[in-house]
Amino acid sequence: MASRVGGAISPLLVVPIQARYGWRASFYVFGILGVAWAVVWYGWYRDRPAEKQGVSKSEMEEIGDPPARAHQGLPWRTAFRSRNFQMLLWMYFTYCYGPSFFSPGYRRTWSGARLQREGPAALHIPIHPGALANLAGGFSSDALVRRRGLKKGRRTIAVIGLSASALFTVATLLTPNKYIALVFLALSYAGSDFMLPTAWAVCLDIGKKYAGAVTGAMNTAGQIGSFISSVCFGYIVKFSHSYELPLIPITVMLVISAALWLRSTRRRR
Repeated sequence: MASRVGGAISPLLVVPIQARYGWRASFYVFGILGVAWAVVWYGWYRDRPAEKQGVSKSEMEEIGDPPARAHQGLPWRTAFRSRNFQMLLWMYFTYCYGPSFFSPGYRRTWSGARLQREGPAALHIPIHPGALANLAGGFSSDALVRRRGLKKGRRTIAVIGLSASALFTVATLLTPNKYIALVFLALSYAGSDFMLPTAWAVCLDIGKKYAGAVTGAMNTAGQIGSFISSVCFGYIVKFSHSYELPLIPITVMLVISAALWLRSTRRRR
C-alpha cells in the first residue's frame, strides 16, 4: 500500500521541482532522500530481535531468538525442479505484464488518447483504489488462511483479484464513455493489487529460510514481464494505430496468471 501511495504522491513533488529548478533538480532531491533514508535504516534496523532496543521480554518469548548461523544460499537446482517454484515465477511474470501499463508514462499516453484534455489528476485515479486494494487483499488473505487453511486462503484471494482485473480490463476496452472507462481502469488496477500481498506471502510460505532469494527470483521474473510488456505495447500501437488493442494481451496474461495460481500455493517448500 505504501508503494502505491508513494507512486501517487511523487508526481505531485517532481513536477513543481522540475518546473521551477529543472529536471536535474528532482534527481538531486530524490537521490539525497534515498541516501538519508539508507543512513536512518542502517542505524535503526537489526538482524535479530535480541539486538534491537525496546523489544520486551514477552515479545522475545513470542518471536524467539534463534542463534546466529552462517548464511546458506538457495539450492537453485532443487528450486528450479520444484513445480511450486516454477509456477510462482510464471505467475508473477504474467501478472507483471499487465500492471506495467499503469506506470505514469503509459497511463498518460493511453489517457491522452481516450481522455484528451482532462486534468492530470485523472491520470492518478487508478493508483488510489490500488493502494486500498493492497491493504484489503493482505487482511483478507490472513483472515481466509485462518478459516480455510494456507492453500485456499492464498489461492482464493489471488484468483478473485486477478479475475476481477481481467474482467474490468475487458470492460475498459468495450466502454465508449471515457469517464466510465477510467473508472473501469481503476477497478482493474485494484483487482490486480488485491492479489499482490498474497504473492509476497507465498514466497515466505514456500521459501522459509530462503525467502529472500525466492522473493528476489519472483520479482526478477515479474520485471522481465514488465519489460516485455513495455516493448510490446509500443509496437502494437505503432502497427495497429490503436490504444485499445494492447489491452487484449494484458487481459490474456491476467487470466493466465489467475490460472497458474490454481497450480501453485501448496504448502510444499
